[in-house]
Amino acid sequence: MHDPDLGFLLHVGWRNRIKALQDLDPNYQVGCTIFPVPNDWRMDLDQAAQRYLEPKIIKAKSKAGTNKVNVIAHSMGGLLTRAHIQGDRYNNDMTSSPWWERPTTER
Repeated sequence: MHDPDLGFLLHVGWRNRIKALQDLDPNYQVGCTIFPVPNDWRMDLDQAAQRYLEPKIIKAKSKAGTNKVNVIAHSMGGLLTRAHIQGDRYNNDMTSSPWWERPTTER
């Protein structure tokens, strides 16, 4: 899984995003309104989206009592999100998906 912990040398991108959201609204809580999705960058995007992203979307929808969630993706997360949206298993379960610093690749 991509979740490096290099201590004071580097702060992982999604951890910075969590803090930024919590600075905006302290009601954002991990496991309640924020669901980080670490993933294995070596996997095929469709398989990684199915294994890592889809379960978090299901959990977030259940926790929120809704049929759709907002996904905020950074870097590889943008590619995973796009793979989910373009895949056969997409269930129209996202209302929006802002992407920060998403690599662009053709599929």
